[in-house]
Amino acid sequence: MLAELGAFADSRIDRARAVLSELYGGSRIAALEELLLPELPPLVQETTEERLAARLPTFYAGRLLAKVENPANPRLLRALLEHGIPSNLAARLELSTPSPEARFLHAFAELRRGMAHFSAPAFKKAATLLGPKPASDAEALVFAIARALEEAPKDAAELVLASPRLEGPLGTLEPLDALARGRGHYAAQAEFDAALLRTLSPPENDAAFWSDVANRFARAAKALNTPERRARAEQHAEAARQTAAAIQHGAPEPPASPD
Repeated sequence: MLAELGAFADSRIDRARAVLSELYGGSRIAALEELLLPELPPLVQETTEERLAARLPTFYAGRLLAKVENPANPRLLRALLEHGIPSNLAARLELSTPSPEARFLHAFAELRRGMAHFSAPAFKKAATLLGPKPASDAEALVFAIARALEEAPKDAAELVLASPRLEGPLGTLEPLDALARGRGHYAAQAEFDAALLRTLSPPENDAAFWSDVANRFARAAKALNTPERRARAEQHAEAARQTAAAIQHGAPEPPASPD
C-alpha cells in the first residue's frame, strides 16, 4: 500500500523491511539503500505548502495538498522528496509539462520508491522520465541506476519469494559502467553502484567474478569524496576478496557482505 501511495521514507517501511529481512534471510530487501545517489537541491520551506510537503507523511500530504495549484513546482517536489510524492500528485504531474528540474525530481522520487520497495515498475518509470538522453550528470546517474534494475522483481513480495540468489540480469549495467569509465562528477559513485548491483545476482562459485567486483569497489574507494564512503567501498572490496579466496580454496561461499 505504501508503495502505491508513493511513499519511500516512512518508519513503517523500515519496520516492514526489518521483519522481512529476519524472516527471509538473504532476500536483499534493504540492499538497495546502499546505492550512492546524486545530491538533491537544498530544501526550502518558505510557504505553508512547502512546510506541509516536507513534514507530512505521504498519505496525509496527498490529502492536504491534493488541490495544490502547481504540482510541478520544483520547490514543492523537492519538499515532497523528504517522504515521497503522493500518487495523486504524481498523476497530475503526468498531465503537466514539467520543467527539466521538476522532471528530474519526479524521476528521483520514482527511483527512491523503487529502492524502498524493490519495485521494477518504479525503476522503469524513472528511466522513462529521463531517457533516452539524460541532460546532466545527476540525471545520467539516476537513469543508469534505474536501467540497471528495470528487470528486477516487481515488488518486495516477489523478491522474498525468490531464492536467496536472484536470477539475473536485473537490467543493463552498461549505462553505469559507461559513467564509471568516464571523468564525470559521478564516476566514482557509478563505479560503486555498478559493483554493488553486480553482487545482487552473482554467478555460483565464480572466483573471477568476485575478484572483478573487489577491483571495482577498490577503484571506487580511491575516488569517492567522503571518508565514510571510501571506508564502505573498502569493506565491500575486502568482503568480495574473501569470497573469491573461499571459492578458490573450495570452501563454502561466504556471504559477500561487509556486515
